Amino acid sequence: MRHNPAGVELCGVAVEGGLCILQVQGRSPPFVSTGVRADLCTHQRGEGSMRILVAGPSGSGKTTFAARLGRLLDIPHTEMDSLHWGPNWTPRPSFEADVQTLIEQPAWITEWQYPQVRGRLLERADVVIYLRYSRAVVMWRVVRRTVRRAVTGQRLWADNVEPPLKNILRDPDNMIRYTWRSYPHVGELLAEARGQHLQKRFIEFRTPRAANQFLRAVQLRGVL
Repeated sequence: MRHNPAGVELCGVAVEGGLCILQVQGRSPPFVSTGVRADLCTHQRGEGSMRILVAGPSGSGKTTFAARLGRLLDIPHTEMDSLHWGPNWTPRPSFEADVQTLIEQPAWITEWQYPQVRGRLLERADVVIYLRYSRAVVMWRVVRRTVRRAVTGQRLWADNVEPPLKNILRDPDNMIRYTWRSYPHVGELLAEARGQHLQKRFIEFRTPRAANQFLRAVQLRGVL
């Protein structure tokens, strides 16, 4: 048994019925319990190719999770929003071409978003990680993020900034309103993806705590 300073005691990795299950001391069932294929367990830091998508509603923390996992596995993370947005919140003309260039690489991790490229991202991905957090958690996160960005004037992609908070009432596509409205759609997309890609490897986390424990386990072992 090895001990993680963050408090996770990892007993090992069990392979049961083709699934890879991370065993954590004192946890029953193990905290990762869905859709992790056995061959996924063998990917070590800096080894070979691995193409990973991180899915979830807006505000769920896809980018933060992807960046952390990329650093742990030494896989380059590309933020999908940085490819999509140009000045004044206008889509970049080269967006789809840039995504194509990205997915042709042997190893990458990015967020699963934007309908015009979701299909090709999914086709190329080896692993899909779904942050299936509750609507309450997602809304709290997106409200907190939106307010922080608006108040601080944080510079985002292509030097854009968050619109004024008063736009929440005026703009139906304001991020807070959009997140509330689109929340169920992500689950529908993932259900469809699972049905169409039975050989893909899907990992699902229903709480931020479970996702963080998974990252700690990856850090401890150096493998996904």
